Amino acid sequence: MFQWGHAILLSCFLNLFILSPIAYHVNKKKEEPALLEYRNYVLSLVVWSFVELMILIDAPPGILLWNGLRETLGIAAAVTFIVFLGVYTQSNILQNERFITLMWVYASVGSFASLTAPILHIFPAANTDLYQGYVVVGRPFEGVWVAYTLGVLLLLVFSYGILLRFMFYTTNIYRKQTGIIFIGILGLTVGTFMQVFGFGPHIYLNTGLIFFAPLGILIGFSIYYYDFLKVVPFAQDKVIETVEDPIVILDQNDRIAFMNEAAENFGLIEDDLGESIDDLVSGIVSTLDDDSTNIFEYNSDLRSDGGCSQVARRSKWYKLSETIIFDKYDNKRGRAVVCSDITEQKRREQRLDQFASMVSHDLRSPLNTASGHLELAQMNEDLSRLDDIRESHDRIEEIIEELLLLARHGFDDFDPESVCLATMANSAWDQISTEMSSLSIDDLGGEVEADPHQVQELFENLFRNAIEHNDGGVNIHVGSLEDGFFVADDGKDIPAEKRAEVLEAGVTENESGTGLGLHIVTEFANAHGWDVRVTESDSGGSQFEFTSVSKYDQSN
Repeated sequence: MFQWGHAILLSCFLNLFILSPIAYHVNKKKEEPALLEYRNYVLSLVVWSFVELMILIDAPPGILLWNGLRETLGIAAAVTFIVFLGVYTQSNILQNERFITLMWVYASVGSFASLTAPILHIFPAANTDLYQGYVVVGRPFEGVWVAYTLGVLLLLVFSYGILLRFMFYTTNIYRKQTGIIFIGILGLTVGTFMQVFGFGPHIYLNTGLIFFAPLGILIGFSIYYYDFLKVVPFAQDKVIETVEDPIVILDQNDRIAFMNEAAENFGLIEDDLGESIDDLVSGIVSTLDDDSTNIFEYNSDLRSDGGCSQVARRSKWYKLSETIIFDKYDNKRGRAVVCSDITEQKRREQRLDQFASMVSHDLRSPLNTASGHLELAQMNEDLSRLDDIRESHDRIEEIIEELLLLARHGFDDFDPESVCLATMANSAWDQISTEMSSLSIDDLGGEVEADPHQVQELFENLFRNAIEHNDGGVNIHVGSLEDGFFVADDGKDIPAEKRAEVLEAGVTENESGTGLGLHIVTEFANAHGWDVRVTESDSGGSQFEFTSVSKYDQSN
């Protein structure tokens, strides 16, 4: 016959022997995240083990007092474990102050009823018996005691559900650590409630106590092997979530083990946990493994409609830095990748390159033309060349004005305000000198968040582009889209294969054009976070669509 009494006595003693130094060790690190709550839980197990030993050997001052203390420590262990789980898993429910207060009130009421049962009889009186030479004690499963124990059981089952969900959510690096916590406490809980409900070799023998020693061993193992006190997942979460740049933790196979909210910049969502990051963000792993560079260019989806329209492609640049995650045996467990957004730096560099290119190339051409005509005029005394020189100077002036426009507004260096698109379109039209063309404006809805100067310049450039690229008059129409607006004309359509490149700097089909007008439109739109698409209008001309336009929030 199995000696349950001997086994439980040994388990309680071993648990007391194992957990006491662990509690002392954790107490020295209690200022670190979650370790204060963990210390409280371990201490409750230590004292509970001691009280169970006192009951088994019938130590003074008496069984009934020890039983009241045992029941008090049992609920204290449950509550401290749930509080620790709340911090460990970062569960909003388990960390709610009102929820924690209600748990302690519930535990206090139960402890009071347990300790005063011989006098007030709120709980049924405890009975004692001998089993295999050891004292066992318990209460009949009846009355208020039933409701109280069922409440504790439901509370634990609920918290175990949160722990299980967290275990599968963390996927890789912390799954084993979390599994050890779950397995360790589950055996003790099941055995304890078997005794409460009257199952087991004796109605009052708590067979769950036999799991005391395995629980202590598992806790010690998690600390020693899995660096439990150093890598509490919540501490990582709390730090990572405060960082605005994307941070991704990868396992040994570059599968996503964890990511912060900023990882949405890569289009990553919670369902991507466990997936290979290279399948979701192509090229990031090769950049990480490339010793020659740590700059990663990320392109958002390039949307198209059957080749008949094109969305302006916008890139973002990130400087990647990685930290290899090792366990205490120097085994690689994964790597943490921090993606620092350097997009603005890269865009400034591009603008400088564009300015240098425009100054060296676009200005040189009309300057050379003017110099040539001047030289010929001097040699031949041909004053008719002066008209050609004047045209070259006018082109130089246009280029300088547009370069100054780009530099003066600084693209995205502005504070958005309430802007009426229709008003801006009318103001822009007033600046266009034309008698043959016309403008019509639909109801464009409410006001939007934008920079009024850039919006007016945007409309001016679009209107001027439509007029200059069409012979004779052109009818221009400004209308609304579901999340933006469009500017269309009934002139010549832009060929589908050229719709993307017309938004680039220096591209023009007009010999007298600078090639900067539509590029300025694109830069101003990008500065506002708008998407730009070039397509064909209903009347067969060109249509420029602007989407992802933010409405003005009056609450701000």
